[in-house]
This record gives sequence, structure tokens and C-alpha cells, in this order.
Amino acid sequence: EGTSWLKVPAAQRGISQISVGPTGVVWATIYNGSAIVRVGASHERPSGVRWVHVPAPGPNHVYCLTHLAVGMNVVWAVSTGHKVWFRKGIKQSGSDDSSKVCVEGTEWVEMVGESELVSVGPDDQVYMIGAGQWPVQFRTGVRREELGGFTWLTLHGDLGHNVYQEEKQRLRGEAHKKSIIGLDNAGVAMLRNQMLRSKQSLRRGTTASKS
Repeated sequence: EGTSWLKVPAAQRGISQISVGPTGVVWATIYNGSAIVRVGASHERPSGVRWVHVPAPGPNHVYCLTHLAVGMNVVWAVSTGHKVWFRKGIKQSGSDDSSKVCVEGTEWVEMVGESELVSVGPDDQVYMIGAGQWPVQFRTGVRREELGGFTWLTLHGDLGHNVYQEEKQRLRGEAHKKSIIGLDNAGVAMLRNQMLRSKQSLRRGTTASKS
């Protein structure tokens, strides 16, 4: 739980959501729909050096970011219109400002599908709650050479365990066998419950703001 809180200036912009990756890199969405990333984080200086602005995605940056999730070498985000975005060019290595271009990536790439929330797990595996009926979906084919993966697969209860096992079997003959880590049935159920609770909280907040 640490020992104390350290106040980090938020670059005069109001932060609406924050995500910390496994390497300690911090991304946040801000109220104008764009994002900021904290550069210069290291073991000696975990709070980083400064914030770097990352524009919102789309032509003329028209899609406001509402949610993002940070992995080892990826950032996934959701914007207005339930659009799903993948941040290309993320390489979270280095510990000073010279690495900022790698830390912030190079461009947003729109992905197929519509989402309310995204979550990035071990080895940059991605899950999302889709728009509409909010099914939990799993990104297949994620590996070091193809961090964006191939397609979305909907998880239905115990099916989640079988999906992971099939993916692991498919990748056994490839160089990076650890690109997908399986969860047992309880783990899949816990993931679904956590994401659905987050969605319900978001809905309650939206309803309260309208009233």
C-alpha cells in the first residue's frame, strides 16, 4: 500500500480516467477528449518527468477518448461513438525524455467493433465489453509480431476457458508461446463480473447526470 501520496501536477488539464501499465507508464484521458502520457518514469523516479499530450483519434481529432487501458507495449482506447482504437508504435523502454516518442506511440488505428470498456491483461491480451448487449469479448491472435491481434471472439460462460486453451494450442508452434495466458472458469467469471459492474456504475453515473 506504500507509505504516502505524492502530488503530481496534471498539466493544467482535468483528468477523467487514468491507467498504469506493467512498466509503470501512466496514461490518462482528459476532459477535452484527448490523452496525456507521463514520460521519464523509472525505478529511481517512478512519478516520471513530465506529461506529453496525445491528440484524440480520427480526422481532425474529432473522436473524444472516453476510456483507455495500458499494457506492456500497447494502449487500447474507446472513444465517442463506441469506436475502438489501437495506439501504434508503443515501445516502453528507456527512462528519460529521449524515449517519449516510443512511450506515446505514433498514431491511432481504428479497429473493428464497438465497445464501452477495454481492459489489457498479461502479455498485452485485450478484453472489451461490446456496445449494445455488452458481451465480454476476447482479442484473438495477439502476439509480439501482431500486437493488434486478429479478431474479437465473444465469451459465453465456460466457453472462455476453451477459447484460451485453443489459442494456446494454436500458438505452440510459433516462436512466442506465451502470447496468450489462459484463465480458469472462475477467472473468466470474475473478469466478466468486474467489467459488468464497471458498466453498471457508468450507466448509473450517466443517469444521475441526466436527472
